[in-house]
Amino acid sequence: MTRTPRALSPYTLYLLIEGVTAFAVGLVYTTIVLYRVQDAGLSPLQVVLVGTVLEAAFFLVHVPTGLLADTVSRKRFVTAGLLVLGVGFTVEGLVPAFAAILVAQILCAAGFAFMGGALEAWAADEIPPERLDHAVMRAAQLGMLGTLAGALLSGVTAAFWTPLPFHVAGALFVLLGVLTGIAMREGRFRARRGRVSGRELWASVPGDVRRTARNAASLRRTAPLIGLVFAVSLFFGLYSEGWDRLSQVHLTESFEFPETAGLSAPVWLSLIVFAATLAGLGATEIVRRRLGRPGSDPVPSLLVLTAVVAASAAVFGVAGGFLVAVAVYCLSSGAKAAVSPAMTAWTMRNSAPESRATVLSTAQSFDSLGQVAGGPAIGLVGERSLRAAMVAAAALLLPAAALLVRALRRRGAERQGEAAKTTIG
Repeated sequence: MTRTPRALSPYTLYLLIEGVTAFAVGLVYTTIVLYRVQDAGLSPLQVVLVGTVLEAAFFLVHVPTGLLADTVSRKRFVTAGLLVLGVGFTVEGLVPAFAAILVAQILCAAGFAFMGGALEAWAADEIPPERLDHAVMRAAQLGMLGTLAGALLSGVTAAFWTPLPFHVAGALFVLLGVLTGIAMREGRFRARRGRVSGRELWASVPGDVRRTARNAASLRRTAPLIGLVFAVSLFFGLYSEGWDRLSQVHLTESFEFPETAGLSAPVWLSLIVFAATLAGLGATEIVRRRLGRPGSDPVPSLLVLTAVVAASAAVFGVAGGFLVAVAVYCLSSGAKAAVSPAMTAWTMRNSAPESRATVLSTAQSFDSLGQVAGGPAIGLVGERSLRAAMVAAAALLLPAAALLVRALRRRGAERQGEAAKTTIG
């Protein structure tokens, strides 16, 4: 008998969504700098402003969609997000102009916002708790493998026709959206809401949203670590916008690519991103094994990763040789890739099921807020010096490291208090 899409388990579907999404994004973003700089003629500041528009739109849309995902349907928002992403990537590939790229960024922001928090909250509902951390880390690793494949194919497709990766990615997102619409189940989510008609469901949304918003606001008081999660997310956002938009520009503008075997710039970038993704795969595996231990805490891993990202990004900014620059670029990118699943695990462990999508969405919105605030500033520095921009971006991670040290101390104090109670008891 043929296995139908409805037979996909939540675990399998979650990994599939993460893997295909990473492949499509890797396909586009590996050579996107060449498309935007060479085909669309964007300056370093415009490159950053494009990303700032993406993050600003994401920030405005994200929290409301997270609230609705907690009250209406995680499945609907995941499916809608995938379909909108397909349209957004296709639009950017069709018109290589600054204004059209900005429109595409708004569409992509809406797509990412629809999915943000909803996918992870759906997975937390449908995947058994004992497999959840494993699923998150495995999804991150599968995503890196997808990025590897996308990076390799990106160099080939972009060398043939620079906009082609956008069109392939757009088609993949549309197909994946159709699949989730057919195969995604929400058994546990519906069980919490009860069986209601569509009219009753939508009529209840305003009240549900207000209640969920109050629950999310109260988390800051009842779960102080959530405040630290939000703050760390903010500083990573301040750093990452400058890094994500200008690190490859720094590679292409500040260094001469070796003329080896006639490799073109798109192929070189593909190989570099491939190596960086391998580094991320290794870093994520180390973190996955650490989080798999009984009583493990994601914070120490996050602190080490933050230190590695900041130090290697700073060295990348001052590196004088191509090989050194590529090595520290791969190290920083690899450590940065492992931060996201570790942050997700940290957030999930400190959020209640009924508001988990809201908390995840809010954490991602703090990241976006940081990118909106930090991106233009780093872009202005990059107009004068790309090297200085990389060092400035790295410096923005220092407060995040200090906050993680604070989280470690708080956790240590809590454990001492628990041990004292046990001894007294």
